[in-house]
Amino acid sequence: MKNLVRYFICLSVILFIPLALSGQPDTVTSGQAGKFDIPGWVWIAGGTLLGFIAGALLIYLFTREMIFSILSNEKRKYLKDLNYDGEQTLFVRKFFSHIGIVAMLKKSKDEKSEIILKKNLEVHELKERNEDLRAEYAQKEKAMKNRQVIIESPLSPGAPQASQPVRPGAPQASQPVRPETVPPVKTEIFFTIPESDGTFKSVNAKSVQEIDCYYKIEPDKSGQYGKLYFISGNYDMRALDNIDYYLNPVCEIQNIINRTNARKIVMTATGVVVRRGDDWKVEESNKVKIKLV
Repeated sequence: MKNLVRYFICLSVILFIPLALSGQPDTVTSGQAGKFDIPGWVWIAGGTLLGFIAGALLIYLFTREMIFSILSNEKRKYLKDLNYDGEQTLFVRKFFSHIGIVAMLKKSKDEKSEIILKKNLEVHELKERNEDLRAEYAQKEKAMKNRQVIIESPLSPGAPQASQPVRPGAPQASQPVRPETVPPVKTEIFFTIPESDGTFKSVNAKSVQEIDCYYKIEPDKSGQYGKLYFISGNYDMRALDNIDYYLNPVCEIQNIINRTNARKIVMTATGVVVRRGDDWKVEESNKVKIKLV
């Protein structure tokens, strides 16, 4: 735009100078009959006006050619679509078609941006629904395992068989009551990344170490406290690139200044987590201590 303004000013000056000079007579003759002198300001105003008109025409042609050169092969298609665009005035469609095409492309871009936003919201909702289904599946799987343990547990010795007939009126021996099986506390629990408040959700727990697991919890005998470990591996760079999500909530980085050149993460001391319902939360004063190397 700055270059166009410069072209406009230069062309105005170039047209003004010859017009102004040509309007001045070589000699001044007084008393000549029929001689009509045109004032100098008229030449100045006329030259300036013609310069502005020529500059405006230059800008019009330049912008038109530049926009059409960018469109290249799609030029005819966009011109055809513009003729059916009722939002553009007839004046714009006929004389400023290049401006109308830009407005049409802007409208198309906004519509596509809105579609992408809606798709992203749908994907986010599907992810949340997937997490809910996974949590529901984990709870049902746990309940089924508990039932299987109860069914497969043998009766206490000396208990009567269920298939033995019982005489009518005979006193029946009291049946032994099976104690409710309490699932043992897992010795190791694995997680990918913690929540922003330093909590590990039980729905995200894994019984075996997978490739995306960065943390391990070893509960104590009471099941209320546990040791927190950082698992170093081939994907440490991912954690280094996203320390606000992977490390900061539950880790104390001893040499954060080496982050730029670091390639590995080494744990120097374990952390402590406390059970809160079904979840685990790290103690602020006992985070995992790590070093970047």
